[in-house]
Amino acid sequence: MNYFSNKKTSFGVGVFAFMAIVLAIPFLAIGDSYKELYVDKNASGTENGSKNHPFKTISQAIEQVKDNDGTKIYVAKGKYEENINIPEDAQIIGAGSSETTIKADDDDDTVVYMEHGTKLSGVTVENGKQGIIVKKKSRAEISNVIVQNNDKEGILVLGADSKDERYEVTISKSIIRNNEWSGLYVQEDRKIVLIKSSFSKNDGNGMALSKSVELWAEDSSFEENEKSGVLAVLDNSDISLIDCDINENNREGLELNAYGSKGYANIDNVNFEENNRYGFARISRNSGIEKAWKNVTEKNNTYKSNEFGGLSSILKIF
Repeated sequence: MNYFSNKKTSFGVGVFAFMAIVLAIPFLAIGDSYKELYVDKNASGTENGSKNHPFKTISQAIEQVKDNDGTKIYVAKGKYEENINIPEDAQIIGAGSSETTIKADDDDDTVVYMEHGTKLSGVTVENGKQGIIVKKKSRAEISNVIVQNNDKEGILVLGADSKDERYEVTISKSIIRNNEWSGLYVQEDRKIVLIKSSFSKNDGNGMALSKSVELWAEDSSFEENEKSGVLAVLDNSDISLIDCDINENNREGLELNAYGSKGYANIDNVNFEENNRYGFARISRNSGIEKAWKNVTEKNNTYKSNEFGGLSSILKIF
């Protein structure tokens, strides 16, 4: 399977092939040689980060991480009130999203910052300015995570400085809900893969994408968001939404905006139901840009009970 099959791209790697090769090998094949640290908020006595003598806080463990050494930090169940920055190539592994919570100690700051090559799994992230920020020039993986109740975005992916730095962010089996801005906001020149994740009840959009973003979203849902389920810009983008549910959003299910530059989109087997405007709204933001839509395909989609209709005509708003 090719993520971005709508055009010829050097990023033509299948979802599972990518995750198996790029992620599994670095983290698993030589896992025994990687440093392991342990954290348990109920620890007492000696604290050296070993399994028998864990640190009490995640921050203590992070202080021991050396750059690029692939340290794994295992965090026991409990609530940890701290703001953290995961160092390059390190992993934070909780006991499960219903068991381990990272809650902002400083709610004017982001709860978790992710550097290049980092992984975050098995935790809930809540009550910060943003839940998670993935920094520029950073590849990151977020899996089995709940991100909720943050003052701005649930997850903010900062833009790259150039197309050559379009590192990928993978979000899988995660829940992003009840954040005061968008559940996920992706700035320019990034690659995003979403697998089996949900974006619901956010006060902004479920997901918002800037121009020049490559997206593969599969088997994911965008529901009951205060604005649109998905808000995207076509220009210089390559967007695939496959086998998704986009339902009961207060505006459009999917709002796709074109300003005139070439882009690609493939909307396939998506269920659009009970959105308060269009199921799928196609909007031209400049005059004379009809050709911008020729590489947008929609097929096998279901439209049911959307207030303004299912698939819109090309709406001209400028």
